Amino acid sequence: MNPVTDTRAYGAETGGLKALQGAVGVALKMKEDSMMADVTKALTEYRKQVDNLTYNPENGLFHLENENAKDLTQKYQTGESEIRRNILKTLPNYKAARDAFEKNVEQLNMRTTELYQKKEYQEAEKYKDATVNDFIEQAQISMQRGYQTIGVVGDRLDDIRKTIYANYASTKGLQWCKDKAEEVAGKSIQQAMAQASADDSQEGLENLINNYSPLVNPQYIRNFIAANNQQKKQAYINDEGKRLFSQFGNDMAGARKFIASMDLEEPSTGNFGLMAVAEMAKQEGYPSYLAEIGGTTCAHWATTAVHKVDPSFPVIDNVDVLVDTAREKRIYHKGDGYQGRPGDLVVIDYPNEKQGHTFMIGNDGTVWNAGGATPLYNQKATPEEFARICGGTISGIVSISSISGGGVGPARKRKLTPAEQDKVFAAYQKERGIAESIKNQQRRTVMEALQNQAAEMAANGVYDENAYIHLADGYKGTDMYADAVRAVSGWAGHGASIAGVSRRGHSSGGGSSANDAYAAFIEQMQDGSMNETEVRAMLTASDVSPDSALGKKALATNRYILSGGSNVINQLKLKWENSGHNTGDFNKALPYLMNYISGEKEAGKKPSFGDMWAALLDGEQPVTYRTSSGVKMLKKNQIFNSTGAYSWNPDTGETWQEGHDLPTIFTGDDMDEYAGGIDAEEED
Repeated sequence: MNPVTDTRAYGAETGGLKALQGAVGVALKMKEDSMMADVTKALTEYRKQVDNLTYNPENGLFHLENENAKDLTQKYQTGESEIRRNILKTLPNYKAARDAFEKNVEQLNMRTTELYQKKEYQEAEKYKDATVNDFIEQAQISMQRGYQTIGVVGDRLDDIRKTIYANYASTKGLQWCKDKAEEVAGKSIQQAMAQASADDSQEGLENLINNYSPLVNPQYIRNFIAANNQQKKQAYINDEGKRLFSQFGNDMAGARKFIASMDLEEPSTGNFGLMAVAEMAKQEGYPSYLAEIGGTTCAHWATTAVHKVDPSFPVIDNVDVLVDTAREKRIYHKGDGYQGRPGDLVVIDYPNEKQGHTFMIGNDGTVWNAGGATPLYNQKATPEEFARICGGTISGIVSISSISGGGVGPARKRKLTPAEQDKVFAAYQKERGIAESIKNQQRRTVMEALQNQAAEMAANGVYDENAYIHLADGYKGTDMYADAVRAVSGWAGHGASIAGVSRRGHSSGGGSSANDAYAAFIEQMQDGSMNETEVRAMLTASDVSPDSALGKKALATNRYILSGGSNVINQLKLKWENSGHNTGDFNKALPYLMNYISGEKEAGKKPSFGDMWAALLDGEQPVTYRTSSGVKMLKKNQIFNSTGAYSWNPDTGETWQEGHDLPTIFTGDDMDEYAGGIDAEEED
């Protein structure tokens, strides 16, 4: 075709050109669609690899925590750049495709980077929290272990406060740090107090309450203060119980009367610091200068208010003296993190004068100030703000609120309530019980030693009862003498058995036991002709101590006879003879009867004549028993006269004897040896 020829001039055919143009358009459209498919595929792969970098369960970056999450965003960006670079290599070398990919990827990357930054911050905060908590925990452990060492608790509390401010002041603010430091300090002191209580360290608990309770909110230690006050009250009650027993011994009526007059000192329930503030408020408008003290009144009026609450705290006219006094009382805080509470006195330094002024912290965010040119007044300000207003800085704080222990008021006297009187009396009774227990233990030791000596004598064949009674001579004049005599006198019979002194042939008068002697004494006393002096002389002449078991029994019998028992005995003897009994056997039957009468009297009973006659006949009842040589028989009164046994079970051998608290064992052969029974077939 001629290039200069206008095809339209001749009406040329243009359909082929249009077809060609359409084909080119379709090709371009196909190429564009193919490019977008490549971009979409690349974006999909990008998302897949970024998700794997972030969330893979094994090594995904979002699974890193605490210190391992440090530089998390940087790690992501490094990984993301490599992913982007590798995927770009797979795209066709078309600018449009690469631009589309980069544009979409950048939007995705911005959103993902923001997520990583949040995650990194959260993990950093968690790591910081964990680190600070570890530090606090170690400090608290140190306090629990060293609460008895001066300075340990205060130093650790200061460390905790500084750590909290250093880590959180820039992110959470000063007020949050102040609240957090107060909370941690409260719980730390609480834990140290719990440890002191577990250690039963009253002194340690007192020191914590008195020295550190002002550092914390009372809510954390209120229970410990209450428990400590209760423990001090209980200690007072216990001490008074000991003192009362020392003073009154067993005089319970005297102790009761004295307890009713006693006073109790206990802390007042008001907050000491607030009580001081209340007294300070009463002085509002008082002069700022007093000629009699030669100066301004900042320390004077403040300590006057404290003195009114607690007279033991002096009125002080000079700030330096105030600081020295506070140091002596261990209530001065300087550089230890103490925040100050109502009633405390703040000491400030001026640029040209150290410890140049003091003022009192009020309640509800106020201060009370005196001195200068203005009378005593109240102003809304924090201690730090008011120190700046005065042109100075805080030097230290006198923790008036801690006097008498953790914001608890001074001790006051009052009378004991009836319930408290009962508790003190119970403590006194407890001391009496302890003393009685010790005395009983001593008594048991003495009795055991005496019985060991008596057993040794019996093993050597000693059967003279007086020899045993002499063992108790060392306890004459004490309340243990009677028990001592009873403990040894029963061993004479055992000594007789060892010595081979037989009681056989009892009916012929054989035997020399204490009960045989008792029967002889009754025979002489039964007519009522002997007074107590004569009976004592008879006992002494028979080598029987009036204080021995036998002597006491003889004296008691004579008193019964003299009180009218002689007539009863004579009537019983007459009936005995008229009933066909052997007259000579009456005196041998009488000891069994007298033992019955004595037992009834101890039980508060008064036996009738018929009861006594029945007892006499009961003593005549035979008891059969087996021996190695056959079946033998004895009357009950014979058993009693020979062994002092008022009850004997021949089957088991269990024997209850006069003067013995526990049973002994007598076999049939033993009883035969002591009492000399007869064959059961023989006539009695």
